[in-house]
Amino acid sequence: MLLQNMVKEIEKYPEIKEILSSCPLEILSQIEIVEFEKEKFNLYQDCQYNYTYIVLTGIVKVYLLSEKGNQVVLDIYRRGNFIGEQEAIINRPYSASLINTTDVTLLRLHNREFVKWLNSDQQLSTKFITNLCDQLYHLTKRTQRYSLQSAREQICACLLSYHSKNKQVTRADILDEVDTSYRNLNRILKQLEELGIIKVGKIAIEIINLEKLNNIL
Repeated sequence: MLLQNMVKEIEKYPEIKEILSSCPLEILSQIEIVEFEKEKFNLYQDCQYNYTYIVLTGIVKVYLLSEKGNQVVLDIYRRGNFIGEQEAIINRPYSASLINTTDVTLLRLHNREFVKWLNSDQQLSTKFITNLCDQLYHLTKRTQRYSLQSAREQICACLLSYHSKNKQVTRADILDEVDTSYRNLNRILKQLEELGIIKVGKIAIEIINLEKLNNIL
């Protein structure tokens, strides 16, 4: 895609425009826009890749896979999140796997060019450090939750979190946040529904007794 067309595309997204605002022209000209259908963008733990990405649209899930095949979600990436930047800097294989849970549009840049950009752009370096600290903070919180809370407590905390943000919550949203199986999730949701705490719809889950839900925690 021609540079002017790419610039026109990123003008639609203020977060992306800010990230690229101080990018040197010779680096900017190397950035490509790539698109993937749902579940077609896969990067695997312990594998090494040549590109760094920035999420433009869509959602990418970051997860670990145990020897038994259990999946633990570490994070959910959305617009403005970098993918593979840490591995590009230290030239190491990926420490986790990634898959897009929706159709995605990404900006792609070769690792070599990304490192050049990072070394020459103070604004990007500052943002990178801030993002890294934020990721470590949330990863610590998530690890603490997995270690100290039962699946039931994690599910209740997730429901309360979405409620506090006035956002609709689905089973898929909860599975992205909670270390449990789909079967166990359904069992716990059924228990909460029988207690008159929630109402499980075909798509979304509605809290009908906030006080009882808070009391579980």
